[in-house]
Amino acid sequence: MISSVLIVGYCCISLIAIGIYCYRQKGQIGSFAKGATVAFFIVTHIAFLGFGLFKNKFDFSITILLYFCILIILSRYSNGKILFNKTNLSHHLYTATFFLLICLINYLNY
Repeated sequence: MISSVLIVGYCCISLIAIGIYCYRQKGQIGSFAKGATVAFFIVTHIAFLGFGLFKNKFDFSITILLYFCILIILSRYSNGKILFNKTNLSHHLYTATFFLLICLINYLNY
C-alpha cells in the first residue's frame, strides 16, 4: 500500500512538471526528438501511474516494478539530455534511490 502511494505521488508530480513544461513551450516543442522524448516520458509515467493504482488489486511480480523503474530512469535521462542539453547525475541517483526504496517496501509487502 505504501509503495503504491509513493508511485502514484511520484507520477502525479512528474506529469504535472511535464505539463508545465509543455504549457510554457506553448505547443512549440521543436524537433522530432524533443517531441518523441516528451511522448516517451508521458507514456512511461502514465503506465507507471496505472501500475501504482492497480498494484494492490492484481498480483504483479517485483520484476515488472524493476522494469518500470528502469524505463522511468531512461525517460528522465533522455528528457534531461534532449530537452535541456544537460544531465544532472545526482538527480538521477536520487531518483534511483527513491525507486530502490519503493522496491524494498514492495518486497516487504507494505
